[in-house]
Amino acid sequence: GAPPETLWAYDTSKFAEKPPAAAYAAAGQYVVKDDIKLNGLQDIKDNLDKKNPVVFGIRVYDSFMKSKGGIIPTPNPKTEKLLGGHAVCAVGYDDTKGVLIMRNSWGTTWGDKGYFYLPYSYFKLNLVADAHASSGAVLRIGK
Repeated sequence: GAPPETLWAYDTSKFAEKPPAAAYAAAGQYVVKDDIKLNGLQDIKDNLDKKNPVVFGIRVYDSFMKSKGGIIPTPNPKTEKLLGGHAVCAVGYDDTKGVLIMRNSWGTTWGDKGYFYLPYSYFKLNLVADAHASSGAVLRIGK
């Protein structure tokens, strides 16, 4: 599980620190009910329509870090430096704008108050991997 952000919010200066015992205890109270492997953008959108949380990994290029207001540009993998990968959580989508609405783990001072908008082009460029959803979200152990 993951602890509430009130107990262990993302802080780049603490990335190598072990969370406090209270964060582990809080995270341990929740387990994923089931795991649904997703294949592509339509599967992700279908699960978001069912209110299922969706997580996946993306490749992060220079342009991701230079985005303004959470609007992520389509990277050019041929000319941009690959900085690494990032696990992300989709919370909605907007077909009019061609984006997934994402909740980032970097706090509310990043992007659009902690959210960003990932263009569907990330899927066409194969910059998305390991998409999973969970129906029923999480269960509280012992409840």
